[in-house]
Amino acid sequence: SKIHTIENFLTEAECQAVEERAKPLLHDATVADGSGGSHLSESRKAKQAGIKVDWDKEQEGDLIARLSRRVYDYVNHVLPFEIKENGQEDLMSIQYFGRGPDDDKPDRY
Repeated sequence: SKIHTIENFLTEAECQAVEERAKPLLHDATVADGSGGSHLSESRKAKQAGIKVDWDKEQEGDLIARLSRRVYDYVNHVLPFEIKENGQEDLMSIQYFGRGPDDDKPDRY
């Protein structure tokens, strides 16, 4: 695995759109269980939400669709695949709220 840092990958408006779309769907984040499933972990304090992409609105400039297209374009740029949007997972929003103002321990997975 490699970590890619991309400056300004999404706009402030796209970030807000993701946050707003995810807000009513957020639930405790899970971790993989090694058998193809997932489970809650006391150590993980993030919230997650799967955001369905309305690809029919892409041409209208829908912010979520525009961001999702950019993700696919980038993945296809760095990997030898031609991944298409059909049949793929939802866009995932992971949000960290911490454990409070004195939080100094990272999540553990």
